Amino acid sequence: MWVRPRCGLALALALGLGLSATQTGCASKSTTIELRLFPCAFDGAEPQAVLVEIDGLDGDGVVLETHSVAFESIDAATFADGYATVGYNPGEGVSSAQVRLAWFPTPTAGSLADAEAVIDYGELALPGPGEVLSLDSEAEDCAQLVGDGTESEDEASETGTSGSESADTSTETSETSSESETSTETSDTSSESESADTSSESEDTSTGGDGPMPGDPCSLVGQYACVPAPDGQAGHALYCDNETEMLVEPTPGDFAALCSDDICPGPGASDGCGGIGAPAACLCPVGQSCDGPELGCGPDDTLFLCDGGDLYEAFCPGCAEEPGGTFSCQR
Repeated sequence: MWVRPRCGLALALALGLGLSATQTGCASKSTTIELRLFPCAFDGAEPQAVLVEIDGLDGDGVVLETHSVAFESIDAATFADGYATVGYNPGEGVSSAQVRLAWFPTPTAGSLADAEAVIDYGELALPGPGEVLSLDSEAEDCAQLVGDGTESEDEASETGTSGSESADTSTETSETSSESETSTETSDTSSESESADTSSESEDTSTGGDGPMPGDPCSLVGQYACVPAPDGQAGHALYCDNETEMLVEPTPGDFAALCSDDICPGPGASDGCGGIGAPAACLCPVGQSCDGPELGCGPDDTLFLCDGGDLYEAFCPGCAEEPGGTFSCQR
């Protein structure tokens, strides 16, 4: 049984993050940079969702990769240390990154334009593998931030951005829209979250039930969702396609490769998944057969499932057995 490192938002995502997943376990390999996300608060409460946007740049400032991933239904306990953690594996040639965080008071995240609190950190030098890049909040209260990523007029000041343990970087936020545009976007967010968008994304979160189906709409592009299986068996992962924004069948082996690279402490991850909906929890090998150990929820937010006669373990916060013998995780 492998030892799960302490983590916040470590998810299995197709952007080299360790979401989630996505979620799910923590990325423990030395190639991963630890991003520490320090949140602002909505009326004294921790945010429940965050959108992370990263543009990876080379030494000449050319964008080599772009990632946009949302983490939804975040439990307040995630911020017990004052921040949440996301693992990021930069692609080859990436030496710096433009990072944007959008915080949401609701369990569902929208686009950057929908957010009530956005922080644009500008271009940051990336630390070495295994080191930390802290993304401090510009204000403790999200109300002090307007939706375009700048501070309100009363709070306007130079943006202080904490760098890595090896280098500190600071930048000034750039204004992209007026306050009148911000108020319009905010009202659109509230109306959309109460209408069809919420219902369409409700199946993309691990809230129990029968799980998603191929062809279901999805907005978390690059993320995997899990169709659960009963009786302690591994579920089936679906992929949120970039072009159609629908859940599709992934290429066999892609989810296992992602988990082996970013989440599990070694190779041999299952191509199956744990949890219900998005994000799908990676299943890491335990090194023994399914005979004997009890399948299902274990101690310390673990979930044990069987795939092909072999036992696998997933990081599953708030693990709970659902009607029908499936298991859900709270994200």
